[in-house]
Amino acid sequence: MKSYPYYICDVFTDKRFGGNQLAVLPDAQGLTSEQMQHWTDINHH
Repeated sequence: MKSYPYYICDVFTDKRFGGNQLAVLPDAQGLTSEQMQHWTDINHH
């Protein structure tokens, strides 16, 4: 199974850990829509 690096970013805030979390996958090439949805489900994003 291929691994995908990702970053969690705080958005809509100027305080660290104060906003809404957004997961960013810089290179999600190769993931299907179903795999992306599964990833968001297990990571609560």
